[in-house]
Amino acid sequence: MVRYILTILLFTLLQKVTAQYSLPAFLDSVKKNNPELRLARENLELLKAGYNTGLTPANPAVEYGYFPGNQSQIGIKEVFSVSQSFDFPSAYVHKRNIARQKGIRSEYDYKSFEQEVLWQSVQLWNEGVFYSKEKELIQQRKQDIEKLKTAVNKSLELGNATVVEKNRVELLQVDISNQLNSIEQELSDIRLAIIYMNGGNSSPVHFTDYVLTDGLPLDSLLTEQNILLPEIKAQETEIQVSQMELKLSRSLWFPMFEVGYESETILNDRYGGIKIGVSIPLWEKTNTIKQAKINMLVKENSKQNYRLKLESETIQQYNRVKTLESNLENLRQAVMNSGNKTQLDKALDAGHISIIEYIFELSAFYDMKFQFIETERNYFQQLAGLYRYKL
Repeated sequence: MVRYILTILLFTLLQKVTAQYSLPAFLDSVKKNNPELRLARENLELLKAGYNTGLTPANPAVEYGYFPGNQSQIGIKEVFSVSQSFDFPSAYVHKRNIARQKGIRSEYDYKSFEQEVLWQSVQLWNEGVFYSKEKELIQQRKQDIEKLKTAVNKSLELGNATVVEKNRVELLQVDISNQLNSIEQELSDIRLAIIYMNGGNSSPVHFTDYVLTDGLPLDSLLTEQNILLPEIKAQETEIQVSQMELKLSRSLWFPMFEVGYESETILNDRYGGIKIGVSIPLWEKTNTIKQAKINMLVKENSKQNYRLKLESETIQQYNRVKTLESNLENLRQAVMNSGNKTQLDKALDAGHISIIEYIFELSAFYDMKFQFIETERNYFQQLAGLYRYKL
């Protein structure tokens, strides 16, 4: 019973560890803890607060005047007034709509930046997977060279090997050790970068494997990208803002109003009443409507240019992904057809090939495997960039 409970606990713990260090869990953690995203969220709230300022009429004005006469007979004159000026009422409606749309645009900007950070995180993860696979491959090669070194030393004692062959094996062993050191350094750098991306969380990271994204046909990809990409949504919102700014500029061409109360007291005589004023829109707002129309046209053209450029870049990247996919499949078949190096070991043991020839063939065997994992890394990096709008 105790063993059964311990087994269940161990299985649950392993499930938690696996989930904790999967790529989706890592990306969720980055969303919450990344310092740049945290700062961007704070900046988003700051921008929204800024957009909601200046939406009300100007402050009311209060004036008081006290004017003693130069002669006692004429007494003292006192003047008091309070007034409020405001734009045409529709202007405030347009200002609030503009502020709301600018807030939405800033949210799309934040989403775009968030996707950029998550894409960088995916790239780091993929690099970690690549170097982990390369490390495993180099370790296998190191074991083979160590076995070969032992065999060469024995053959050298028996007179069946040369010093040149022994030196070649030792040089290869040094080269492999240096490669392992370089890979360890790369993995260390990646883990430090991941700690930063994860907001300082220094929990150990175990790179499992790449995460495959379900591929889409090119037409479907372009359609979905146009619907989901936050940069396009931000530009569409910017066009809406420019349209509202055009309406606002037209509203500001209407007269401004001022209403108030004013009183004047001289000796025992007092005058008081309401005053109303209207501004005459002659030259203060000259060319504002024209400027707003041009701005709206620029925003629309900018969106069209961005879509054309995005479509061209997406098609190019899609073709690169397809080429890498084909290359990867060819290399996978080549690695499978090459089998293992058992036959190579037998040929060396039987004396059918020399040690130099064995080293050459062994290098070709591992070079093909390295080319496979390198192409696999490039494929998944390009794939992540192609579907970054889904992050």
